[in-house]
Amino acid sequence: MKLRLIFLLALLVIKYSTLCSQTNSLGKEESQNKMVKIFVDCSICDLDYLREQIQYVDYVRIEQEAEVYILVTSQQTASRGKEYSFFFIGQNKLKGYNDTLKMITNLNETADDIRQKSTQLIMVGLVKYAAKSDLLPFLQVKYRPNETKQKSNEEDPWNSWFFRLSSN
Repeated sequence: MKLRLIFLLALLVIKYSTLCSQTNSLGKEESQNKMVKIFVDCSICDLDYLREQIQYVDYVRIEQEAEVYILVTSQQTASRGKEYSFFFIGQNKLKGYNDTLKMITNLNETADDIRQKSTQLIMVGLVKYAAKSDLLPFLQVKYRPNETKQKSNEEDPWNSWFFRLSSN
């Protein structure tokens, strides 16, 4: 009799734990359905870094499944820097919501600087689309004072000049 009681109690505990795990996975799946699905077509973007920094969207591998298609193009500027155009193209239920943001980099910027700038620009560009989703109550926008003004007040004796030397 005691053996049956212990067996029934163990069976109940196992059944209860599987029921709880099913409800948790459904909750996670349900929250992922609320996220905006994006497809990023970008040669300069570090997609792993992008996924780490922007977690309020769902990254898809098939362009047609995305609600926002992000296309990044570039062209060289006269100062040998680059101008990047970020095209945010709404698809499926966000069709018609399009936007374009631009970023200009200098010759002296490192790959990490460009990675951070492009990630921030994508983050800002996605706010419009996240506001159209069910995630709006969970989003928060923060403003940091302009740090570039503080840096520009410092005197630069080289006046942003760069020298390159090569020989054959």
